[in-house]
Amino acid sequence: MQSFSILIIGYGNNLRSDDGVGRYLAEIIDQQELPFVKTLSVHQLTPELVLEIVEAQAVIFIDAMIAFPPFEISLQSLEPSQDKTRLGHTSNPEQLLSLCKNLYHKFPSAWLLTIPTNNFEFGETFSDLTQNAIASALVILTQLIKILSLKFYAPVENQ
Repeated sequence: MQSFSILIIGYGNNLRSDDGVGRYLAEIIDQQELPFVKTLSVHQLTPELVLEIVEAQAVIFIDAMIAFPPFEISLQSLEPSQDKTRLGHTSNPEQLLSLCKNLYHKFPSAWLLTIPTNNFEFGETFSDLTQNAIASALVILTQLIKILSLKFYAPVENQ
């Protein structure tokens, strides 16, 4: 198994138009074959993902967000959920971080990148709103990966 420090998890239903944008962005990053980066493109977040998440130093979740003005891409840091709700077949990023914390007594740094969307009809194409946000979302995602790579792999200089 290849060692990785940054885990990218894109999730959503790629048969429901804009809902698949998280998976699409994860697959673009995967094609770049970045060192120490592992990508997953999944239909939904499930508790089994904790096995991957706990091995990472950082995880970036990517998802679609129903857009309301001002239709912006959002990047927010995440913490484990304090909610004691039961897990089902699907989870949210905070619940998965909470599972890591409760089961393994550790959790990675985490972020959620959300892309503005407005079409969840059956289909495999993105709305104009989502299509227009993809390039900017890739810039944000790439910059975050670079920052995290420098944090984890910055060369140590002799003093």
